[in-house]
Order: sequence, then structure tokens, then C-alpha cells
Amino acid sequence: MRTAFLALGIVAIVGPRGIHAQSVDDAAAYVAMVVSPVAAVSPIVLPYMTGTKQSGLGFAAKYGRMSLGDIGSSNTFLADFTGPAGSGSWGLEAGYLGTTCQGCTGNFMAGLHLEGPLAKAGSKTGTLFTLGMQGTVGFAKPNNGSVWAAGVTMPTALSVTAGRVEIVPFVAPGFGVGMLTGDSHSLTGYRFHVGGGVGVANVAPGLGITASADKVLIDGGRTVFGLGVSWNRLR
Repeated sequence: MRTAFLALGIVAIVGPRGIHAQSVDDAAAYVAMVVSPVAAVSPIVLPYMTGTKQSGLGFAAKYGRMSLGDIGSSNTFLADFTGPAGSGSWGLEAGYLGTTCQGCTGNFMAGLHLEGPLAKAGSKTGTLFTLGMQGTVGFAKPNNGSVWAAGVTMPTALSVTAGRVEIVPFVAPGFGVGMLTGDSHSLTGYRFHVGGGVGVANVAPGLGITASADKVLIDGGRTVFGLGVSWNRLR
């Protein structure tokens, strides 16, 4: 049985735009990132982007879909349990990546992330610009190996108050490292990736909805499109 790990590896190495021209390590990093929480789902709006602080435990449900061309698609579902960390927040997430390709199986994944603001300008009751940083460490367990990945992004957001809600467009460029292991062999590489989207915060108190996308930058690489719903205790 092929796994999602292998199916995505095929796309990484022999995709229609010539990924085979990349090095094996580049392809390994790409696969590790897109089958783990580092890039299997796209980013969501975080509390600090609207000038608020998380005051207690929160929760986010994330979904990401990536086309695999003629062989199908991958679909990832993540549950993310979050808490306050200074002006930012932390999160512990776990989920499953499944595919629609014939004969493929999916994989479990888990991760830990920490994020917070680096700079901000404006007012949380009007227009607020924020520059932040988020670090993520992720693990995935395909049937035929193990995956480790880590990434850092620098989300830049503009929150605009519109009545009781905040509309938050953002971009999140970043950098990731990935390692594939199996059968006593391992491959390690690194890739840049970029995400972005639009979120609406405080649809109800503490409730946010985000539509976004993320792409690991490699020739012929695929884009993850996602949705996220989050709820946090705020102050």
C-alpha cells in the first residue's frame, strides 16, 4: 500500500512543472513540511493581530486541502488547543492527513507552536498593523517512515475594525526544515514558504474565521488552501 507520504513524494519529485530538477534534499523538505503541521494546513488569524491578548485556554479547528493532480488530493484536519504566553500564545495540535488517491493511506501528525508580536502600530479600536513571529515544530508518522519538520514565519497583518468585528488580511512568509527517515536512511533539507489570507475576528466574542493559503516554494509545488475556526478567551 502506498502512503500519503509516498504520494506526496511523487508529486514533489516528478510533478508536472519539473520538480525532478530539484535536489533530493529539497524534495524531502517539501514533503516533510506538507505532511506535518508546519505546512499541511494554512495559517489563521491570531489574537495578537487584533491587539488583544489570550487570557485562557482556546481551541482552533483547521482544514487544509492540496491537489495532487491526476492522482487525487490530500485533506488535513487539525485540532489545536491553545493558551496564553505573554503577549502571544502557544498551541498543541494533532490531526490526520488523508488522501483521495487510489491505494494510498494517510498519516497522523502532531505539533507545537509558539507565537507573539514583535512590533505594532495603530489602535486596536481602529486600524492596527502588527508584525509577529511564529515557530512550529511538527511530527508525522506515515506507514513507511517518520517525518520531522520545523518552521518559522513572520506574519504581517492589518486589522481594521468594522462595527463589532475586525477584518484582518495578512501575509506570512517563512522558512522550514524537514527530515524524512525510514529503513535506516534519512534525508534533510530546507525550503521557504509563504502563506496569507483574510480573517474575521470577533464574529461572536472570541470567535474567528479565516480563509487562507500556503505554499512551500519548490518548482511545481502545490498550494494548500484552508479554512480555520478559532475561539479564545480574550482580554
